[in-house]
Amino acid sequence: MRWIRSLLCIIIGLGCSFSLVAVSITVGNGTLSSYLPMNRTSVYSCYESIIAQTELAYAGNIRRISFEKASGSDVNPIQNVTIYLKHTTATELATGVYSTTGYTQVYAGNYTNDVTSGWMSVLLSTPFNYNNVDNLQILIVKGMQTALATTVAPKYTYTSTTPTYRTRFATSNTAQPTSLTRSYTRSNIRLEITGPPVFSVNPTVVDFGQHNTSDVIAPIPVTVSNIGEEPLQVVSVELTGDTAFTLTDANTYPRDLCT
Repeated sequence: MRWIRSLLCIIIGLGCSFSLVAVSITVGNGTLSSYLPMNRTSVYSCYESIIAQTELAYAGNIRRISFEKASGSDVNPIQNVTIYLKHTTATELATGVYSTTGYTQVYAGNYTNDVTSGWMSVLLSTPFNYNNVDNLQILIVKGMQTALATTVAPKYTYTSTTPTYRTRFATSNTAQPTSLTRSYTRSNIRLEITGPPVFSVNPTVVDFGQHNTSDVIAPIPVTVSNIGEEPLQVVSVELTGDTAFTLTDANTYPRDLCT
């Protein structure tokens, strides 16, 4: 008599609608304010800063960036803003010419400025996959926009990073600045990060017991799910090994497995 395990049915819950669950990380808690990072008292401005890995300590896709507006009666959008992100091993910035080499452009357009105080945020058009190994470097280039009076321009909270120069910036009323001056004044920033997908299967082991070769037992469902934050794409499901097993799967692929 031959003993076998007879029938396997895998059920995969896919194709659902979902919203990403993001972790919100705030770097900096100072309450003093400056016109950085997007200086509206000048026609052009540029700002660059470094955030240490220890200040983030979370891997995943950076999807939203926010700065805390402390004051400013002007509530018009900040125009011509381009944001870049990159990984870096550097820990501080020196006075000198900046470069976009190595950066990924993650946003271009108007920056939110719709209330007189509070966190002003933009959703990145290109999420940045932060590795939680290197430090994170951010570059914000604000293009031409008519300058505002200092009495109405937005000011943002900052935290001093002394004795380490983790910021550099410059402003101009004639042309986009290229050389930046180092500073301890780093604007408080909030990053929304979604973690990676995590594959899960339940049950992890299926015991069919012992049966005669002619036996057909009831299907045993196996549910595959994503317990992470980002969507997980399944491109195929295959059964290998003993041909006495049968796979029943009504899904079509590829499919996104949501949380």
